[in-house]
Amino acid sequence: KMLIMNGEETEGMELLEELTSSWPDNWRSHYSAAEIYEEASETEKAIKAYEKAIEMAENERTKAVLQQRIDRLK
Repeated sequence: KMLIMNGEETEGMELLEELTSSWPDNWRSHYSAAEIYEEASETEKAIKAYEKAIEMAENERTKAVLQQRIDRLK
């Protein structure tokens, strides 16, 4: 996320891909990806990543927080 914030979008997106491919079954990697997409103003990709994180999250409170993020983006 910091790379995107500092104008290094290419490097940030490369690390994002590495993150989700290294931990594809971890909701946190998709949550982090969503935050990065959000920072890069890629709203649709952010929503999809949040939705993926919701599918994988086990805690109902976590799912609710992630849904709030989606609702805020819409």
